[in-house]
Amino acid sequence: MKTILLTLFILLLYTYTAYAQADSYTIKPGEDVNATLPASIKFLYPQFTSGGVFFRDGTTSHALMDYNLLTSEMQFIAPNGDTLAVANEVTIKYIAIGSDTFFYDKNYLQLVAGNATAKLAKRETLAMGDVKKAGGYGQVSSTSAITTVSSVRLQNRVTNLTEDKELVINKQTAYYIGDTYNHFLPANKKNIIKLFGKKQAAVEQYCKDNKIAFNKEADLKAIIVFLKD
Repeated sequence: MKTILLTLFILLLYTYTAYAQADSYTIKPGEDVNATLPASIKFLYPQFTSGGVFFRDGTTSHALMDYNLLTSEMQFIAPNGDTLAVANEVTIKYIAIGSDTFFYDKNYLQLVAGNATAKLAKRETLAMGDVKKAGGYGQVSSTSAITTVSSVRLQNRVTNLTEDKELVINKQTAYYIGDTYNHFLPANKKNIIKLFGKKQAAVEQYCKDNKIAFNKEADLKAIIVFLKD
């Protein structure tokens, strides 16, 4: 029996490790982040997918599109084959890629759930996890905690890190609550009340009656349903 339990534990540990590694990648000292990261880590979709940009003035533009998590850019394939980034984001009403919808409010946010009153969106980003500094004989040791990967971007270009650091890059997800005007704020009780002030008493009572994890998608979907008129 002990042997069976030990085997199951090892299998579960292996499965968890394999899953975790799927969303992380190690950059060796001196490597170019942009060139080294595989597309499966750097982009939201496995390949550029048919999409459309719908502008506030009623015009639309269609192309093969993908979201670059490293540069936080919505990119598309131009007619000449070049990969370009969507510009003038403030003129965008929304972007549709496949069955997904994106809004722009300081950052690109992917719609998760919504109704006529409230919306739930998420932002997937890349962040530096364990940063290791090279010591003597090429050895490395951990030196710092989470830092956003944007700290290695200068003048909108992804640059090399210093040659004496190794880092692990992880995918992270943050959730946002939005109103009918597509104004979004990070998902927490304070911001929900800020967006839906007329429902303050009801929101406070709901949060009191329910143990809400504001980083748990299922809990946030339930709040969106609750906020519906």
